[in-house]
Amino acid sequence: MMLQQAKIEDWKEVSIPIHIAQLPFEWTYFQDKFNIVFDEFDDPGLGICKIACVKIDGKICGLESHPEGSEIARKVAIKVVSYEEEWDKIIGLFCSLLEIKKSELPWIQSELSPSKWELYRTDDNANETIMHRFPNEELANKARVTYEKRGHKQLYMVRKVGL
Repeated sequence: MMLQQAKIEDWKEVSIPIHIAQLPFEWTYFQDKFNIVFDEFDDPGLGICKIACVKIDGKICGLESHPEGSEIARKVAIKVVSYEEEWDKIIGLFCSLLEIKKSELPWIQSELSPSKWELYRTDDNANETIMHRFPNEELANKARVTYEKRGHKQLYMVRKVGL
């Protein structure tokens, strides 16, 4: 298993990234150990933000740190695209790679259950295709709006899984 730099173009987010865990390391650890390059920008109200796009076991993740912030904010947060369904697996991959236990993580997302909302589209022939699944209705609807703004003919809808 490797952690490698990914291109920002690989981050195909259609809603809002989800923070799934906080790691017990600052951004410089990833720079020094894995040669991960972090971009920097000013995050209004929070100061400098360091971000990187990475791949772990083929999964695209974002790493984020606020080096001028509180102790916890200086630690690297793992973010995933809103339709990623294997949060727990990704957390496990990071723990394995970094040789730490989940109990050593300063924070972990409590909602690690399967995605409950799906975004689907209906084409001109009334064929339905599930596009992505999301952990909550709000994220699914934000993605729906994003796709609708692209101006395609398809109809985009959100529904609860299992209904």
